[in-house]
Amino acid sequence: MRSRTFLLLLLITAFAAPSHSQQLRAGAKLQSPVPIVYATTCLNGNQVVGIGKDGDVYTWSAPFGQPRHFHSADARVGTVSCSADGKWTAAGLRNGTVLVLNSESGIAQRLDVTQHDLQAIAFSADGTLLAVATNDSPTQLWDVQKGQRLATGTTILGASTAVAFASGNNMYVSADEDTTLRAYDRSGKSLFKTEADNLEPFAVVFTPDGKQFAVAGAGGTITLFDAATGHKLKTSKTNGNPIFNLMMAPSGGQVAALELDDYRLEPAAITIWDIKSNELRKLAVDVKTVVGAGTDKSNLILIQSDGPNALSLWTVQ
Repeated sequence: MRSRTFLLLLLITAFAAPSHSQQLRAGAKLQSPVPIVYATTCLNGNQVVGIGKDGDVYTWSAPFGQPRHFHSADARVGTVSCSADGKWTAAGLRNGTVLVLNSESGIAQRLDVTQHDLQAIAFSADGTLLAVATNDSPTQLWDVQKGQRLATGTTILGASTAVAFASGNNMYVSADEDTTLRAYDRSGKSLFKTEADNLEPFAVVFTPDGKQFAVAGAGGTITLFDAATGHKLKTSKTNGNPIFNLMMAPSGGQVAALELDDYRLEPAAITIWDIKSNELRKLAVDVKTVVGAGTDKSNLILIQSDGPNALSLWTVQ
């Protein structure tokens, strides 16, 4: 099993719509005291959260001056997630602890999730709940304010590889090592289980309205599901590579997929799946300088490294 933490550091993402040519519009420039290995956006693109090469967390807020810096004396940060309103950041340490950081006051909660590596972290849309996929157990659900574990999911064998919350706060989906996708309500009660194919899933993402979710993994295809029933709606073709990460466009009409070479664990391609037309398109992009992606209210945002001490944001139009 490959660590989700390691895969996050390989996240290299770019976007295009298949129906017409896309253009990148230059946006903000960000200065960083260290090289950034992974970054994403929250607060409708007005906040950027990244993991430095030093294992610390760096957070920039519009108009993007100097970043706030968080260092944990316990362990390096391996994965990070932020709430939609930008108030909370969850820093997953490589010792299995999750630190919930308040943007104003610092550490708000310390969650002793596991003693092993963390795979993925996802906030509910209202920021009150946190779902955590780990290397050694099913996905766990935590109350952010109380710092209490509310529920632990189930698997036949193995642990969980990815997790995502629906926008309406009413459910989350866990992608599990036993090839099963399991949906839970906000109390951790099981809703349904389903399978994309007979191989391990590595990534899950909801459409912005929360009515559907897409899953991809070792099989190299992207499958769209109905979030109310778990019924399979559509499956893409495959380009022959396993898919380790997904990003949903704000329109909900396209899914961007990161393909990795299964032998070298190096990025192999960025593919866009147009859900309506079922078209797959590989992008002709230099992926080596891209460290992450996110969204604003209506666009996808590309985050590019401009050297060891600078990032740039690009709006995909």
